[in-house]
Amino acid sequence: MRRGSLMIGPGVFPNRQFQLLTPVRVVEPVCDVACCRYRRAVTIGRVLAATVDCAEPAALARFWLRLVGGEIDLRNVSHNWVALRDVPGIGNLGFQKVPEGKSTKNRVHLDIEVESIEEAAAEAVRAGATVRGTTIEEPTNFLLVMLDPEDNEFCLIRRKG
Repeated sequence: MRRGSLMIGPGVFPNRQFQLLTPVRVVEPVCDVACCRYRRAVTIGRVLAATVDCAEPAALARFWLRLVGGEIDLRNVSHNWVALRDVPGIGNLGFQKVPEGKSTKNRVHLDIEVESIEEAAAEAVRAGATVRGTTIEEPTNFLLVMLDPEDNEFCLIRRKG
């Protein structure tokens, strides 16, 4: 396969050009979306932060600080916004006050890699989390779904081998 580019059809990423940086041999396509065969794409920017909508930004920031580390970014704290900076693996994690409560399952959640799911779950519960279900075994890891104090899902992950 040679280096080249692929145009994605209208309605998906109109006028975006994806570069084939590393040739990938696909024996059986994983899905019917052509861009799945490409490892990198020309981007429009970089992720600055993951942001969680919530009712109490300060309280939720303290909870997540205990789980994932970092430090509260004091440059931009208000009643409506608190952010953690220098969070390992994420960078910035923001908490934004919104008027409505959570009504359905999260479309995006954080996976937290841990050495022991049992010990991490116990610590998370002491910090205010709730266990949701039981530990699940997948091909490459074990996971446990948890809820933060505002019922946002996150997973504790212990990788195999």
